[in-house]
Amino acid sequence: MADNGIDTSILRELHLFDLPLSHFLLLLFGEVSLDQFLAAAVDAAQKAGEVTRKGFYETKHVEHKGQVDLVTETDKKCEELVFNHLKQLFPNHKFIGEETTAANGVSELTDEPTWIVDPVDGTTNFVHGYIIFSFE
Repeated sequence: MADNGIDTSILRELHLFDLPLSHFLLLLFGEVSLDQFLAAAVDAAQKAGEVTRKGFYETKHVEHKGQVDLVTETDKKCEELVFNHLKQLFPNHKFIGEETTAANGVSELTDEPTWIVDPVDGTTNFVHGYIIFSFE
């Protein structure tokens, strides 16, 4: 128990004290719950899934990033769609995307709420027509 008589054991079990203070306070008093974050992420993933399903059967426009990594128009479209969707819901959050932010070397992970997006994980499979890829 804390000095104020509040039992904090459940908070310790949930590792809530490991969160940055801003995240802890948002969860405790917040405007947005983890369920709302999850719902937004699922909705964004479903929208991106529609783009990848359509793109899977189209001719791929492929670029190289580095010597072996590939990026397609579908990657870029999915990332843009997800960022725009989430920015409307959470305008104060930060975003790191494999195809934009991280690829340009300008990604910085801070204590601010941050969404990290890999629009088509398994782009090589996607490009070659193998149905073993995912959205993250």
